[in-house]
Formats: sequence, structure tokens, C-alpha cells
Amino acid sequence: PKPPGAFEKLGLHAELMWRDPLVIVAAPAWIGRHGASAAAWPGSSMLRMTGFPWPRRIGPHRLAVASGLEANDAMVLAEAARLGLGVACLRRSLVEDSIRRGSLQDLSPDIDLPGDTALWLVCREEMRDHPAVSMFWQWAAEQAARDPLRSAASSLPSAEGSWSTAGRLEQARPRAERTRDVGRRDAAGFDVAAVADAAQQALGSAG
Repeated sequence: PKPPGAFEKLGLHAELMWRDPLVIVAAPAWIGRHGASAAAWPGSSMLRMTGFPWPRRIGPHRLAVASGLEANDAMVLAEAARLGLGVACLRRSLVEDSIRRGSLQDLSPDIDLPGDTALWLVCREEMRDHPAVSMFWQWAAEQAARDPLRSAASSLPSAEGSWSTAGRLEQARPRAERTRDVGRRDAAGFDVAAVADAAQQALGSAG
């Protein structure tokens, strides 16, 4: 994919490593009541993520003004959608397991929604062929090829399990321990410590 123009203007080489598109999901029971067409969705059932408004249109359909449940935690909205409380627009990595299990259905399979999350690998153009950069670039590409979207989903509690015994046990772990573990992975599922180690090794071998 072509990198954003800002990269080229700054003389940077960029490659897309990972994409986490937005999807619109709802429970089968909710779809049975309101239908799969966005034109029929009541605004009161459109679940809202604080700071991330719904798009005005989806395909040819103009949406009602969203006025449903609002939360600043995407997993809360995923759980609400799974329980049939409304329709939600969320990152696919958060609801991949629920879609696979059938507890949520993707209502936007052929729609490219704006606002998806992307991970780009970027370096100065003149550094692209540097041995250390090339080694790290190859390693990062191999990591991205291992389906980081699924890695991200598996590292988070699924909507079905967000209030489970396992979730409560996780909260019971010492805060410092939980913070350390969470800090090692970014939203794409990459092990941040491993990234740092690989970069250090690459620079050392090229030095």
C-alpha cells in the first residue's frame, strides 16, 4: 500500500506492517429486531465510544444521530453489543473471537470504514539499506506476517470472558505485575521488549 504523503514529503521510507480495521457489529438477536441495514438503526441503539463519533454515513445510508450507551472502554461496548443492547463500531481485533464464535455478526464486511488503526515501519530513505536497518526491517515484517491481528485479540479478554472468573483473577494479581506484563505488548500484539532486543542486536552486529 502507498504510504501517507507526509512520509514521502519528509524523505522517509515507509511500509505498512499491520492494519486493524473498524467493523460494525451486533448480536444476531439485535439484528433480528432491527435489521442489517444501517438506515433502520435507531440512534438510541448505536453504542458510543467516548471521543470517537460514529461516521455520518455508511455506504449509501445516512445514519441516525447516535445516542446509545456511551463508554470510554471498547471492551464494555463489545460486551454490550454481545448482550444485544445495541450496535457498535469497534476495532476488529477486539471482536474477532466473538465474530468467529457467532455471538456477534459483522455488519460491514464490504465497507471500508474511516479511522482504522495502522502500524507503519518508517526510516529515513538513505538508511533503508543500512545492514542494521535491513535486519530489523526483515524481523519486523516476519512478526507482522504472523497475523498480529489475531495476536492482539488473543492477548485481550474476549467479550464473552470480560466478566469471567479468569478476568477477576487477573484483576486480583498485584498491580505492578499486571502493569509489567501489559507494558510488554503494544495494541498490535507485538512484544515490545522483543522489538527492543532485536533492534539492539541488529545494531550490535552491524557495528
